Amino acid sequence: MFDEFHRALSQPAGSPRRPACARPVLARAPRALLLAALLGSGVALADTGGGAAAARAEREALRAKLEQIAEEHRRGQQAQAREQEQLHKLLRRQGELRRQARALNARIDDATQREAALAAEAAALQRQRQAGLAQLRELAALTAKAGGATSGPMSPSSRKPSSEPGGDPSRTPSRDPGPAPGPEDNDAGRAASAAMAQARQQAWLREIGRQRSTLQAELARAATRSAALRTEQQELLETLRADRSSLKQREAQLARLEAEHREVLAALERKLDREDRDSQRAQARLAELEELITRLERAAAAPAAAPAGTPLARRKGRLRWPLSGPLLRRYGSRNWLERSRGTLVGSPPGTAVAAVHPGTVAWVGWLPQRGLTVILDHGEGYFSLYGHAQAALHGVGDVVPEGEAVIRSGQTGGLERPAVYFELRRGRESLDPRVWFADAP
Repeated sequence: MFDEFHRALSQPAGSPRRPACARPVLARAPRALLLAALLGSGVALADTGGGAAAARAEREALRAKLEQIAEEHRRGQQAQAREQEQLHKLLRRQGELRRQARALNARIDDATQREAALAAEAAALQRQRQAGLAQLRELAALTAKAGGATSGPMSPSSRKPSSEPGGDPSRTPSRDPGPAPGPEDNDAGRAASAAMAQARQQAWLREIGRQRSTLQAELARAATRSAALRTEQQELLETLRADRSSLKQREAQLARLEAEHREVLAALERKLDREDRDSQRAQARLAELEELITRLERAAAAPAAAPAGTPLARRKGRLRWPLSGPLLRRYGSRNWLERSRGTLVGSPPGTAVAAVHPGTVAWVGWLPQRGLTVILDHGEGYFSLYGHAQAALHGVGDVVPEGEAVIRSGQTGGLERPAVYFELRRGRESLDPRVWFADAP
């Protein structure tokens, strides 16, 4: 959370848009006192303030940052509430869609049953049609038979009377037939009988024709109904297919929206968790700064003895390097966060690290990214810093001669391997060791 603030504070003097909290200054009690830099947090001291002022400035910046975090947290919670409401709407929409799906499934079941009923009705009509066709064939046969009977009427010579001469007298009727009819009477009777038979036959044919017409009309109606049923069945099937396709599309769309909103909610949860952790770290850093301010104020109130010997400025290019070891990070090199204002030298744990010039211990304590740190005040605004210490060998106010051990190297401050961070400063400006040390790596 403090990376941007640290980068802003670590800009060199004169760089644009440097925040006011990045301009702490070095106080002079009767002479230059206290820290050249709070390197872990990026707070550097100049010639007219003090370490306590720098810490106060960072404290105010942290409080502002905490207010910003709280505001971002509040906005995040509001966004989370909006996303939850949107998700609830989607869930309600999903419930409605499920109800629609159940209704559609019921419609599909009804349509399936209707389709089965239509199929049964079509089969019954087909059977009725087959029966009607059978009846028509039967009527046609009867009509043909009746036509054959009409085309061959009985001739008069074929009818022989029972009293014909030469016949069997015993077959004659017992009653007296009366006088024998004459030839004219016989012809009239036969004609009347033939006319009556023909009339009955014509009536029968008319009845057969009427029944045939009725059956043909019923067959036509059955064919029309069957065609209508097939059309209705086809339309119903197409409607069911369209409804099923639409239902699947809506379910898929709703599932995508639900997944997207759940992902947004998860991202908001992660963001709020990060903000909570950042806020906790900021609170912890604020407590550290409060303690640091108290220490600095006590150190500023204590009288400090001026170091003896030649001023450090006159020894430019002739200072001795504080320890030997492989160079892990060179002065001025850059990483993903910032430009290095000091040098990182690898060293076995417990190695003694010497003072590069006589000075007074201005501060001993822990700094972010630097671990246990000792700062020596060499006068005239010059300071040297020794970080990642396993142990500090002097307390605040101690005068340390040149070459005497200031710390023992360690691995504090989150290092992956034992090393020592060394930095030389004048006010808030870090100095290139290759210019000041005769044996700089």
